[in-house]
Amino acid sequence: MFEDKFLAKPKIYLHDSQFLIRDSVLILLELKQMLNLKEKRIVRKIIYSKITLGILIVLLLIVARGVWRVYGEAKMTEKNEYTAQQELKELEERKKRIGMEIDKLNSVSGIEKEIRNKFSVVKEGEEMVMILDEKNTNYKEDLKKDTFWSKILGWIR
Repeated sequence: MFEDKFLAKPKIYLHDSQFLIRDSVLILLELKQMLNLKEKRIVRKIIYSKITLGILIVLLLIVARGVWRVYGEAKMTEKNEYTAQQELKELEERKKRIGMEIDKLNSVSGIEKEIRNKFSVVKEGEEMVMILDEKNTNYKEDLKKDTFWSKILGWIR
């Protein structure tokens, strides 16, 4: 009888297999967590290494340099846009002035006025009057000041 117990198939009950499955799942989870911890340690070792931090700092500097260049170009573009707008306003004003001058020159009186201003011309029967400044009235006195002796005295003084 004693031998029959050992030779007989062991009876596995449902509740025993549940414990086996649960225990094996727990063991697998613990192994996975241990592997995760090892992997995390390895990843942390790599991330926090001096080489990796150096590479990240270099990349950060490269990106910052690019951003700074773009910022500078944006500022320069803003200035160029402002100057272009100012030039556009000036050109539009100049266009208006030239258009007004062209309109004046399209009329007979405008042409006549322009000719009189540029060439000092008078019509037949008109007289021209020249008004001189007071500076030109002392022309003879200015000539007297520049005599030979006045120049010599100017060098001595």
